[in-house]
Amino acid sequence: MPRKRHSTDEALLQVIVEDLQSESPHRYGAAIGALMSEGPLRCVAVLPTERPLERDDYAGSVALLAAELWAFVREMVRLRGAPEDRPVFGHGIWLMESMRLLGNSAGPHVTLGVEGTRRSVAILQLAFLVERVGLGNLRLCGVWDCQHVFVKTYRREFCSVQCQKRHYMRRLRANARRQQEQRRRRRQRVKGASA
Repeated sequence: MPRKRHSTDEALLQVIVEDLQSESPHRYGAAIGALMSEGPLRCVAVLPTERPLERDDYAGSVALLAAELWAFVREMVRLRGAPEDRPVFGHGIWLMESMRLLGNSAGPHVTLGVEGTRRSVAILQLAFLVERVGLGNLRLCGVWDCQHVFVKTYRREFCSVQCQKRHYMRRLRANARRQQEQRRRRRQRVKGASA
């Protein structure tokens, strides 16, 4: 069996989330390809669609699938903070194609495989990957005006170094403004007391 390109499930999910957030169709295709080849389920067979796709139709279907997967990830991140006593379910994603979930035993371990259309296989791969990594590790960036999703590793709070620098610079400037305002008030009090 060939070695997987990404060493951990977290690294794979991070690459997929980054590719789904991009605006490049090539990266959409890369995300779906990574899900198919490196996801937690073995892709036994991806069934062809009813008719052969033209090149433009294929690019459109990949973009549509990427948009569906991205909406699903965003919905999961949005629902992550729901209280446990009142579970909330999102809009979800429909799987209407015929699929087959298979089990393969290799010694004491069982490997799950899936057979179905590209869309259904990609959706299941993403769902199983998020479940394996843990929904708590999918986060929105800590900067209020950034809407990027990332996979939290260690104490990470921001999607990128740029967002982290923006956050710290804003905090530094806010502290400087607050200190300047405090100095101004002290001077006014001293002037008022001396007059």
